[in-house]
Amino acid sequence: MLVPLLIIALWADPSEAPDVPDHTATPDRPDFANGVFTVARGGWQLELGGNVDLSRRRPSRLPLGLPTAIRIGITDRLELRAFDAETAEWIGPGGEVDPREGFGAKLRLVDEQPQRWIPGIGLQPMAYIGLRRDLLPAGEFTFIVSQPFGRLTTLDLNFGGELELVRRGAPQGGGLFAASLGVQAHPRVLAFGEFYVSGSSQRQTRRIGGDAGLVVSLTARFAVDAAVRAEDYGGRSGVTALAGITALVIAPCHHSTQKTTRRWLCHSDPPRPRARR
Repeated sequence: MLVPLLIIALWADPSEAPDVPDHTATPDRPDFANGVFTVARGGWQLELGGNVDLSRRRPSRLPLGLPTAIRIGITDRLELRAFDAETAEWIGPGGEVDPREGFGAKLRLVDEQPQRWIPGIGLQPMAYIGLRRDLLPAGEFTFIVSQPFGRLTTLDLNFGGELELVRRGAPQGGGLFAASLGVQAHPRVLAFGEFYVSGSSQRQTRRIGGDAGLVVSLTARFAVDAAVRAEDYGGRSGVTALAGITALVIAPCHHSTQKTTRRWLCHSDPPRPRARR
């Protein structure tokens, strides 16, 4: 899966690498691994998706999922995240969405430097709240490393730990590892391939798989994505098609709004090149 992306990286013209200014949509979806980039200060970014289970072998849910996320830029390096719980967004047999949502933040500690191959580092703490009595809270903490290989290729590595409360007994722990290689195949097109594994030592909670797809920037504030995912989840294998849209719905520093009363939120520094969404 990763070999074709490396071929694209070697073939692509470095002069076509895009300069992504502040207040440009930078999606974290549709893969599991997130990069270190955060929504710029004052920006509100909405990420919506639709997942279709092509295998239809899981009786506990219908073949439709609705992953969402709202990301709000608080400072130059900190964003808040709300309603962010991809694994809990599948629709149940009765037509209801599993009411467990995620709330947390992402903090960018170190900026990546593509030309010098210096990695970016970030942290992402999350709390997952169950809106039914039988769904107890869970906490997750993820360490993010974004390793650039020049301006066109980035490897995002996520190392996470999870702790979930249970009705009886000690809390259950779990972990996450995800590696996603992204290649800027065109100034508007990012191709990616990912491998991930998550869950605890118990087979029924273990999740392992991979996905590959594209993220296409339609404008500076809108992007669409499409991907295919194959995984084994709790001993059941399946294939899922994913598609979604990312919209920077509030962008006080975008060229169309930078002369408004929100101008004080904008960055004074010139845009810096980025090779990753």
